[in-house]
Amino acid sequence: MAAAGTWGEALAYPLGCVGAIVGVVVGALVTNLAAKSNIYALIAVGPLAGYGARLLANLGARRTDLFLGIMAAVISLAGGIWTEWWVWPFLADNTLPYFVQHLAEVKPIDLLVIGVGAAIAFFLAWRK
Repeated sequence: MAAAGTWGEALAYPLGCVGAIVGVVVGALVTNLAAKSNIYALIAVGPLAGYGARLLANLGARRTDLFLGIMAAVISLAGGIWTEWWVWPFLADNTLPYFVQHLAEVKPIDLLVIGVGAAIAFFLAWRK
């Protein structure tokens, strides 16, 4: 029977998830503050999520892991959509369910920026 891993290894994924969520929150705050100054900073959500995931996952155990990158990208994607809704809601109905149902009506450049941010989150969390 193989020996069980250390607690650090067991906690790497939950810590990485928490780090990505903290990165999304910080990125959303940065985006909101920048938007009040007419600066477009939606891209900040992705890299901060990836960096947060890598930073806290490495507290548990040093790892380069594809799953950590995928987890950071998915959290970044959801966080980017949430940030877009939080900072720039639709005027017709400012609820999140309405926003998600009408996601195709969001400007294509915004969706591209959210996607690029998720890709950056993946590579920052996955990198060696």
